[in-house]
Parts: sequence; structure tokens; C-alpha cells
Amino acid sequence: MHDTVKTKVKEAGFLPFVSILGHEKKWGRPLLVALAERWRDTTHTFHFDEVREMMMTPTDFTAITGLRVGGKRLKYNLKIYKNKKKLVQLFGKPIVDLLAGEKRVSCESLSTPYWKKMPKDDKKKKVDQIARAFILCLIGSLFLNDKSQYMSMHYAPSMEIVSEIGNYDWGGVALS
Repeated sequence: MHDTVKTKVKEAGFLPFVSILGHEKKWGRPLLVALAERWRDTTHTFHFDEVREMMMTPTDFTAITGLRVGGKRLKYNLKIYKNKKKLVQLFGKPIVDLLAGEKRVSCESLSTPYWKKMPKDDKKKKVDQIARAFILCLIGSLFLNDKSQYMSMHYAPSMEIVSEIGNYDWGGVALS
């Protein structure tokens, strides 16, 4: 991830979580793999030999991911996918082509036009768009997924101001 985009992701409050997933710090990855192996998505609990079933508390979630639980209520718009002008403002031109009138976009197709190269023109605006796309992909594929690897665009209004993205209750959404 380019340093300017990383700065924006940090500003939004998602860098601790990203650093666990990335290759910079190897210490967090084995922990996540071990926890993932013991997670049962049907009951939303961990299964350990000694204690059997254990639910994740908001404190556990925060300790594992670095994302807080609580904060501003998420803004959403179920018809945002129809507002091309707003989507281009938030995510840039590629998002409109990827959606093509659909309500959802796949994480794989979303990542391709955004973080393969760093923009040269209108840098701050482009960096914000790349950071939003990255965070949308992260949130959509890890917290708000339906195992199809497609993300709904209806939480896009919560991503308008990059520095305020982390103020929303993403942890509460992930736990629900």
C-alpha cells in the first residue's frame, strides 16, 4: 500500500487491523489464523478444548482487530448505487463501471483499478478515493459479507469524510 494511502487508512482508524492482515508484522497473523480455525460462523462463537464455547465480546473484538465498538450510527442509503455522480465523487470513475447498475461490487474487481498504481493527478482527491475503496473492500469482505465476496454500496455515505470513517460503529456492525 502506498504511504499516502496508508496515512489515510490510519487517519480513518483502520491501520491496526490492516497491519495484522498485512505482511509488515508477522506476530498478529498466527493469532488470527488460530482464532479463525476455532471460529464457528453458525453460532458466532469460538470453540476451545478447555472452555468449550466462547462468545466474542466487544472488548475481545477491539483487542483482536484494533477497531472500536461504539461510535456514530452508520449512515446508509439503499439506492446509492443509482447515484453515479455521488459514487464517482466518493470512489472515482472505476466504481461506476464496476457496478454497472448493480447494488454490489466484488472485492476482487474493486481492488484491480484502485491500488495497482498511485494516481498522479489531483492527488488528495484520488488518495481519498483509493482509501475509501480499500476500506470498503476490507469492511465488505470481512465484516459485512455473505460469503459471496461482494460488497453492498449502501454504507458508502458513512465514508464521505475519510478522517471520520473510524468514528462510526463498524465494530458493532461486525459483531451483529
